[in-house]
Amino acid sequence: LKNYWPNQQFIDLEQTYQARIKRVDASIVATGDIVTPNGEFIARAGDRVNPLDIRPFTQAIIVFDSTSPNQVLAVQENLERIKNMPSVHNVVYITTKLDKELGWDSYTAITEQLQAPVYVLTPDIVERFALEYVPSVITADSTHFVIEELEVPLTSSANLSLSSTTSGAKNAK
Repeated sequence: LKNYWPNQQFIDLEQTYQARIKRVDASIVATGDIVTPNGEFIARAGDRVNPLDIRPFTQAIIVFDSTSPNQVLAVQENLERIKNMPSVHNVVYITTKLDKELGWDSYTAITEQLQAPVYVLTPDIVERFALEYVPSVITADSTHFVIEELEVPLTSSANLSLSSTTSGAKNAK
């Protein structure tokens, strides 16, 4: 357990400094026949299926670097707006990395600050949502995933937000 965080491999995405919104086609191509247990075809190999035609995407997935106080601040400043989006029923937090030196204290600090679990970014999430920059907010309209890259403030007040949390974690050791 002691070596868990130092051995973690994180995905490093570049920080965005300018807000941008892009749309990513939610469609997938069936690589083989998809058949129900009673033999009914849901999709045949090669069929293009948009899962948003079947079920709405009701989450906001927020991907950010929890070691960047400015990104944490950007997330916090946009959180109320994100939670109030009509299509959003649940918010999921994913970090690109945690402080390896602080280890579990780093994880505890960010989960306590956001008052929610925080997951670590995986390559399949990067690929599926064509992520390029963080912080990003993933939602969806009726046909596409919508990736909103948040502008990151370059203010020193961001340092107050996370530094007090992480310094408490360092002092707890």
